Amino acid sequence: MGKTTYAPIVAAELRTQLEQWHTHLHPSVKFSGTEPLLDPQKAFLQAQYYAAHCQINWTYVLRILTAPPSDWESEESISMLNSAELAIQYAILHLRSLEALLQDRHLMLFTNQISCFAFTTMLLCTVDHPKLMQCQHPPTSMAAAQRARDLLTVWADEDTNVSAMVSRLDDLLAQKKRS
Repeated sequence: MGKTTYAPIVAAELRTQLEQWHTHLHPSVKFSGTEPLLDPQKAFLQAQYYAAHCQINWTYVLRILTAPPSDWESEESISMLNSAELAIQYAILHLRSLEALLQDRHLMLFTNQISCFAFTTMLLCTVDHPKLMQCQHPPTSMAAAQRARDLLTVWADEDTNVSAMVSRLDDLLAQKKRS
């Protein structure tokens, strides 16, 4: 069975390397800012960049969900909450960056659809957790999840897999709105 290792030093090094990668991108594909991009190559790199940042920091979210610290005031716990906040912010940025990639057919469309679904479900895991609610603005997270669901809906009539994703997101969104 898989195991998630909590290794803050490794996460910090990966974040540093990812920033260095972004700094050294060729100007023709370099992206800046958080707005969705029209250039598909830049949009894809931007989406992957945000996804990687989210995944690097997601171990902190998992730690809070599965093995929460006993002392929330400790330096380690505060650092964990800060990194969880980054994970949530990057999940939202990833979903926003997918908007440009879910408009038209392209080679990576299904991969982007799956990513949209996965990151939306990840984000929805955090919106009603007492400690993780402090790391975000739940209405912003819910709005990002709703927007992602709406982006997938466009493709649901053409693909039963996407239709199933939308149905599952509808269930999760309804559940989170009730709680």
